[in-house]
Amino acid sequence: MVRPAGFGDLPLARHPRDLELDDYIHVVFDLDYPNHVNRLTTDDDEVVEALRRGLPVANHQPLAVLLLVMKGRMPWELMSDRTWRTVVAPALQVVGERHQAEKDEKALWDGIPVDLPAPFADKRLKLLIDEYRPEDLLAIVELTEIVMSLQAGRDPDEELFRERSLSMSWKRGMGAEEDGVHLSIQYNLELQEKYHAIEGGSVSQEQRQFALRMCNRLEVEQRELVIALSRDSA
Repeated sequence: MVRPAGFGDLPLARHPRDLELDDYIHVVFDLDYPNHVNRLTTDDDEVVEALRRGLPVANHQPLAVLLLVMKGRMPWELMSDRTWRTVVAPALQVVGERHQAEKDEKALWDGIPVDLPAPFADKRLKLLIDEYRPEDLLAIVELTEIVMSLQAGRDPDEELFRERSLSMSWKRGMGAEEDGVHLSIQYNLELQEKYHAIEGGSVSQEQRQFALRMCNRLEVEQRELVIALSRDSA
């Protein structure tokens, strides 16, 4: 096994919620930047090819490593659709479900409609991947699946979506009367003002942090509404 410099210092010990996740992942690093992840794969042939090219590889890593190496990176930049569907997505889903069952922490999105347009899924995901909070893992899986399935030319796998998500519909919501969409835009702006006020007020750090996350979420959703409305009006 070839490890890049410094990789052995990463805290790769399994979390109790990961103990039953017995699958593994190969981590391929850049040659010029040995601590920068180039590829995540379960394909041994892909690892052999990486080693042939002289790339540093950490073989058979526990899936706990995903929560470290995927921060700040779009999943489709790092892996094939096969690796995503067979190992990574189910693993993240299990950890997210266990965390949800154990902790009372509010996710930024408690549901993602399966038919959310991929460009909107991409924008929402960008708000979540820098921190990779455990409470957001289920939304990260759903948003990634929307984009990965489009790129792979397949339908989204509904097994990767929460029950609440499956009950939602972006098209149905945007199929409302134009006045209803305008009302949604106005309500969104009012909520933004509310959370901006909380963020700037004399409240706890935790409240300010949550308010900032909600402001970011509402700004993304506002852009979605405006884009959808402009397309319908065209």
